[in-house]
Amino acid sequence: ELAGRQLDVRAQLYGGKYKGLLRGVWHIVQHERLPGLFKGVVPSLIREGTYSTLRFGMYEVFRDMIAGENAASPSFGVKLASGFLAGTVGSIAATPADVLKIRLQSDDSGVRYRGFVDALVKTFREEGVRGLYGGLAPNVARAAVLTASQLGTYDHAKQIVLQWGVLGSGVMAQFGAAFLSAIATTTVA
Repeated sequence: ELAGRQLDVRAQLYGGKYKGLLRGVWHIVQHERLPGLFKGVVPSLIREGTYSTLRFGMYEVFRDMIAGENAASPSFGVKLASGFLAGTVGSIAATPADVLKIRLQSDDSGVRYRGFVDALVKTFREEGVRGLYGGLAPNVARAAVLTASQLGTYDHAKQIVLQWGVLGSGVMAQFGAAFLSAIATTTVA
């Protein structure tokens, strides 16, 4: 996954050098050795941990807050709005790690940054907080829509599956709801 994302970043920057996953991995190993494949792993973990924790954790908080008196049975619109807000919060918090990940992965010479902390310090010194939030608007837009479709659809599909009783109330109900959510999320993304 990390190598694939790194190749995506580098392909956008450098074009034809990286024709396919295996050729790209081989090229990176040849020029940067094995550690070159792991550039950006620290900010990737920080980003994913922050983003996923916040969006999953905040979804129910927003859902119950927006639903108010109807918290026991919120509407589909409330669920979508809750996912939208949770994705927004998660993305805002995770954008600095995303920016640093991309900068580390695109530094194929290894000269600009020595690692995560160095990239963080240099970016903050040279560009301030604005530098850490480059690309915020498209990140937030994507995350908000994606989380709304993913979590809102899963929550609502699970409610319907449980009401109809077609898949029971255990793992199969969760699987059915997750399948429907995956279809919706893939369509939106």
